[in-house]
Amino acid sequence: MLSTLYNSNFIIILCYIILIIIFIVLFSCTTSENTDTLNKLLIAPEVARKNTITLELDTINHIEIPDSIKNNGYRYRYRYKFIFNKLYFYGINRYNYGIIDLVDLSKQEYIKAIKVDEKSIQGEIGGLYVISKDSLVLFLSQPTAIALIDSIGKIRQLWSKKDLKIEESKHELISKSGWQLTTFLSSQIPFFDTQKKTFHVVIDPFSIYDMEGYSGIERIGVYDLDKKKWNMLYAGAKGVMKEKGKRSYPYDMSHPYHLIKRDTTFVSYPSDHYIYLYNASNGTFLTRKAVPSLHIDTLFLPQTPEIMDDNQQNWNFRIQAPFYGPLVYHSDNRLFTRTAYHKQDLKLAHGELNDGLNRKSSVLIMDEKLNIVGEKVFENGKLGVHGSLPFADGLLIADQQSLTPSVGRKTFIYDHKYVFKSTQ
Repeated sequence: MLSTLYNSNFIIILCYIILIIIFIVLFSCTTSENTDTLNKLLIAPEVARKNTITLELDTINHIEIPDSIKNNGYRYRYRYKFIFNKLYFYGINRYNYGIIDLVDLSKQEYIKAIKVDEKSIQGEIGGLYVISKDSLVLFLSQPTAIALIDSIGKIRQLWSKKDLKIEESKHELISKSGWQLTTFLSSQIPFFDTQKKTFHVVIDPFSIYDMEGYSGIERIGVYDLDKKKWNMLYAGAKGVMKEKGKRSYPYDMSHPYHLIKRDTTFVSYPSDHYIYLYNASNGTFLTRKAVPSLHIDTLFLPQTPEIMDDNQQNWNFRIQAPFYGPLVYHSDNRLFTRTAYHKQDLKLAHGELNDGLNRKSSVLIMDEKLNIVGEKVFENGKLGVHGSLPFADGLLIADQQSLTPSVGRKTFIYDHKYVFKSTQ
């Protein structure tokens, strides 16, 4: 009797051991497969290239920006900026979000400072979009809201956090966990559909996207200003961001960029060679297109949460890692551009930590089908990180030195205009 019971227990234990071994093997295979897929995505794919178009320096402006005692000489630095009607620059001062500077780029002169009626709004200004000269949209954070102001800074309409509520029945996870708009990141550019009166904006679901199994959560929302409702959320993670598992990137490298052209949404990521295309009307994924820089062989592997939570290691990763800026469109030439920021060493020749002032970058130039037709290299920090403004016929750029806080300069920092030129 005891022998039979012993044998029975032994068989049960043996079965458990076999099941555990099978689980470990299956998990290891899945993990290995995911890692292999991720590593392949980080390597720049081979694509056909042409070198028929480049960017050449056209003009250098010397626009003086009146100083402000309150801002200790930092008035010319802008966190949020927008070019309206190809002529006018609107910029929100990095050190005083209550002032919007207006510059006429064609006449190369400063027009005025628009002082926002901050007493009429709650929260911090975290984004700007210009619909017309008398209709400026401010994106607010803490709490999240949207404000419409006129040309003198008066509030015309306000959409509160309650108005922006995401329906729990349709998007339970985002609704319950909380969220914010990413417009407060200077690289994040919202899009306004003037006919439908809807905004396409990137949503940050408070880092849920870093939790394994939740990479598919929708990241772009379409908000109807008139109806005060979200028409849809779409564009779950693709490529590297989908396959990264529990690993993560620095916060500002964790969000998609988006661009709307006609009925297509172009979604790209800081750490992905590919651009992903969606139907802007219904959110359906269409296809992807590889647009890698000649100067980025391999993107960096995302790191563990422990490394990213350490401020010094996070900074070390950020200063060394190559990455891409947002995709932009130039209507006069019917070309796209995408800036690539190249890999750099953590330490300089004399052993001090790299400050990034001399970072090398390049601008990929693409035709309307996203075929690469050129790549313009900028040496020694001549094109600062997120330091370009898209024009219909080129780019207005600031160097990295001008983007770095220092007192003294009182001229418009986006002072070099580059235009497209044929190399043939």
